[in-house]
Amino acid sequence: MFTILLVTVVVSMLPSSAVELVLDHPEKCMLHRPFRTILNKFHNELRQSVGQGEAVVKGNSLGPAREMYGLVYDCSLEEEASHEMTLPGFAALYNRGVISFSGEYKGSANTALEKILPTLYDDENSLRQLIYPKAARFGCWGKLKKGNTAGNRRMEFVCLYDKK
Repeated sequence: MFTILLVTVVVSMLPSSAVELVLDHPEKCMLHRPFRTILNKFHNELRQSVGQGEAVVKGNSLGPAREMYGLVYDCSLEEEASHEMTLPGFAALYNRGVISFSGEYKGSANTALEKILPTLYDDENSLRQLIYPKAARFGCWGKLKKGNTAGNRRMEFVCLYDKK
């Protein structure tokens, strides 16, 4: 009895906007796990707020509440994203939605990824892909490189989305 009560209390204390990382094909995962977690949180928090009709980007509402799938992180798509980064156009063979982003940074790559992701709001095509209501799975691949200016590093990412 006490266990049931404790579980009920703990579950009711979780925030309603909590985002859980759900993996498909985990045996194929190659991307640094903290990157996957950051990418999943960014995608699904945005989609949650769009689904609830609460999403605002740069002072503009993204519209009324609508049905929106939560995205599952698919490590098979991660593998395809690595091919897309090497051979641009590869994703078109499988009719995948594609976004890419990059930026220079100093310090933590995790912190830099968290700061670079919101720049996707500046690109209308990327934003459309992020909130495409019928997408159900996504996977991303990234590279960390030497930056163009002294002391900086550069990250480049590609994310693929299934299309229904």
